[in-house]
Amino acid sequence: MGALEAAVEKLNPPKQIGPFLLRYCERNPRIGQGAGSRGVEGERLIFCYQNAFELALARFQSKPHLRELPKNPIPVYLLDILALPYGSPFMSVNVKGDPFIVLPSRIAQFTPQAELEYAAACAVHEFLHVLREVVRPYAELMLWRWFDEATAVWGESLVVEGNRTCYEYYLDWSDKPEVPIDNEMQSYGAALFVRYLTVRQDEGFVSRVWKEAKRGESPLQTIKRLLPKNQKEGIFHDYCVDSYFAQAGGRPTLFAEVHEHYGGRAISESFDAARGGTIEFSTEVDPLACRFYRFYPGPGVTRMEATLDDDASGVRASLAGVGAGLSRTVKQGKKPVVRVGKPPMDHVILVLSNDGSRKLTDTKISVRVSAA
Repeated sequence: MGALEAAVEKLNPPKQIGPFLLRYCERNPRIGQGAGSRGVEGERLIFCYQNAFELALARFQSKPHLRELPKNPIPVYLLDILALPYGSPFMSVNVKGDPFIVLPSRIAQFTPQAELEYAAACAVHEFLHVLREVVRPYAELMLWRWFDEATAVWGESLVVEGNRTCYEYYLDWSDKPEVPIDNEMQSYGAALFVRYLTVRQDEGFVSRVWKEAKRGESPLQTIKRLLPKNQKEGIFHDYCVDSYFAQAGGRPTLFAEVHEHYGGRAISESFDAARGGTIEFSTEVDPLACRFYRFYPGPGVTRMEATLDDDASGVRASLAGVGAGLSRTVKQGKKPVVRVGKPPMDHVILVLSNDGSRKLTDTKISVRVSAA
């Protein structure tokens, strides 16, 4: 018998909450042996999990999502997860292919409120994995694993408004934009890409991606197919550009709070741009990643232009003038040219992105930026 099966055997009979079968044991029961870290202290955590599941059910079973549940009830085991091999909350399937959820029986956070927020986030996160299992079993996940985690993290803050548990994932998102979002360390922070899609389209768009994906498609291929014709090709690049800005049109962007928390997206390199000068450098932009290069226009500079070499066919580029407070004042997308003038700009940002749709013959590309 494995560690999980042995731990489940010691739990009380299931308590039904809608489609969920919640099983746990008390830490200090009135009569009988104490469970220690395997047990739940009081009813507060139980109520928190129950409320999170009920909110998630209401959200994702109604329009615009209309997600299907598994045919059988969903067991939820509250266990000492640190004593299990995986070491954190998870969703898996039993030998019959039915999904189940494992959540922590004890949570260590700085405040009781933080404990409840973490518990709610865990419950919603793993429930989103259950919904994914219905349409795309784990054995078929392959290239979708990053989008699976990104969707689950997005669901945390969608279902429980104000829950900032997910912000731990946004530090790497802020510091390492050059790391692809399908990398495990970035897949959780890619929730901001999922959120971006819902802002550009609607909340139900992400569920459509899961339900309408075709066999053999990657997440981005499905996203492009479902997007309006005028948006599909540049959607990842638009996200990368917009993710740099805390403000747009005088209003906070969806990235504003993350910028405030961690200081914005990391810059690969900064330069002074003198009038009549040219800056040349080589770089790499991996598929599903981006880089930011910052230029400070010198006196008399009114125009800046970026040129990429011919081998950079899979990389998109945009130059944008940036004013105080990281508010975009000028941006021309396909032709990376920006005019520098009024209103005064703090700097010009060059955004390079690669959505992975084209294979580069060489990952290194050459960039030239001229100032006039």
